[in-house]
Amino acid sequence: LIGINEHNSVKLHIYDVSQRRPVHTLIHKAALLASAYIDTGGKKLIVVATCDYHITIWDTQSVWEASGFSELQPPLVATESQTCLFWDASTSTLYSGGINGLVSTWDLATHEAAAAPKLIGHKSSVRVILDVPSLNGMITASLDATMILWDKHTGKKRKTYRGHRNGIMAVAYSIDLKMIISAGITHE
Repeated sequence: LIGINEHNSVKLHIYDVSQRRPVHTLIHKAALLASAYIDTGGKKLIVVATCDYHITIWDTQSVWEASGFSELQPPLVATESQTCLFWDASTSTLYSGGINGLVSTWDLATHEAAAAPKLIGHKSSVRVILDVPSLNGMITASLDATMILWDKHTGKKRKTYRGHRNGIMAVAYSIDLKMIISAGITHE
């Protein structure tokens, strides 16, 4: 499954890539969508961050039921808008990247920010959180033109990558090539 949200919209269109067809449109009733994450593995969650600082979590098992999505209550409340999300099933942790450059961790049992410290390292909006299991870490990328490789278990910074003149909007990792690929804002 992949999700595509419309610009300045409350809609998240969900598509089944293998069958090349739309399967559902999720409509958030409260605010415009800022980011979304779909976990088709472990917990099978759809996580949506909205412009009103809320993070709402739905159970995807209910996608196939007539009643639609089952919202897990209550929504998480961030201190600023969250621009990217990542659910790590191996550590049962939800990560969210904020416009202030911080990456927050969330405890879904208590629906509050986890006791673990925020990942601090970016100076501008975090745009990507990417799992890199072969390195036992994750990569964050920001509009400050840096990528950071974090240790998932300790939350410590392992390495900061620089090379873009402007912000980074997309990141991919190739396990076969052992390569991190990033795309910048201005054709770099």
